[in-house]
Amino acid sequence: MDGLARLRALTSDSDFCLQVRHLVCVMASSRGGSSVSMEMFRHSRSLLHFRGEVNPFLALANLTYPASGTGSDALGRDHATERARRVIGGAMGRDAGQPATWPQQPEGIEAMSRDVHWRLTAQWPDVDLKLADVAAALEAALSSIDRSARPSPASIQSLQLALCERLPPINPWYYDVDPAAIAASTASRTPPTGAPGLSIIEEPPFVLHQPWRAAQLAELNALPLMMKTPSNAYRLPFLRALFPNARIQVLHLTRNPAAAINGLVDGWRFRGFHAHRLSTPHAIEGAIDHDWWKYDLPPGWEDWTSRSVVEVAGFQWRSAHTHILEARGTDVLQVRFEDLLGPARLQTFEQIFEWMGAPLDAPMREIIAAGVPPVMATERPRQRRWFERADLLEPVVAHPETMEIAHALGYGDRTLWT
Repeated sequence: MDGLARLRALTSDSDFCLQVRHLVCVMASSRGGSSVSMEMFRHSRSLLHFRGEVNPFLALANLTYPASGTGSDALGRDHATERARRVIGGAMGRDAGQPATWPQQPEGIEAMSRDVHWRLTAQWPDVDLKLADVAAALEAALSSIDRSARPSPASIQSLQLALCERLPPINPWYYDVDPAAIAASTASRTPPTGAPGLSIIEEPPFVLHQPWRAAQLAELNALPLMMKTPSNAYRLPFLRALFPNARIQVLHLTRNPAAAINGLVDGWRFRGFHAHRLSTPHAIEGAIDHDWWKYDLPPGWEDWTSRSVVEVAGFQWRSAHTHILEARGTDVLQVRFEDLLGPARLQTFEQIFEWMGAPLDAPMREIIAAGVPPVMATERPRQRRWFERADLLEPVVAHPETMEIAHALGYGDRTLWT
């Protein structure tokens, strides 16, 4: 049994998609700031969340490339069949919810073991992990951390490293963990240079395992559910059909082209972000792994397999925002990623929560004030990091199509890019 079949066996169908009444789709290009933004939003108790991106849920219904038959990440209304809705809903229903406190009782640890086993199966489909082994590893890992305190980024990271230590096939370098912490831990391995396996269901860097509670039906009827996956830029018609009873809002997150394109270039040269294994290796100049396409797979990607990595990154940025602009509809709020981190971030989040009709609660206010550690970063974030590669980026950034979209998104003045 392959990894996808094992994952299907762990997932029951449900009518979750019919129960959702309010869906907020965070739409952005890859490396557009959506990961760190969602990490902040997950602190709010006024919202419901997924633990990561939705591609693994779609894979269960054969709606990712190449099984979808679209030749890209695009999906249309016709893909939202009743069967697909129930399969995807089963995975979404077990994942949607909110962060929780550390489990203290055996039944809580048992429930978390099942959750970790499901997620590990999605992350490591080529490894046949048994629930009993995962449960034993989790119980031992939980005993190594202070469960009386509220889960924090440091304690969640410690749990992940403890799991990797006790489950040798699970390599910590494929997780969103501080490299210094990996090197200092007993779970350390040699940093990899390629994909984590021959099959990908969840795209690395993988999300960390943490305590979580599932959403209740009353919450699905009352609270906005936030969803973020850059490939959804090509799936808005599908999502509207998948959630027929929901009000769907689009939070269009933008970032200046140079910073986002530079981030894409970094990722093509990084040990993670493997998205699609190709039947024929590409010849993208500057990429480190020619068997894999990284990040979202736009329609027309085949014409870019022999270009430079900077050109491909520009194509991905333009494609994502073009499709979002064309399909986002009228219930939309466009927000600059730079404003979510800048001095006016409180006012920006207040605007977002007012638009969603959700209260800006105390936990959310705390994280807005404090900020979050880097998320899915290829190196330490800093302002204008793209300046170091400005000459290489310039032909793509200055391309008329790039600048046309930049103007449409409010980035026409390049002197203001950070």
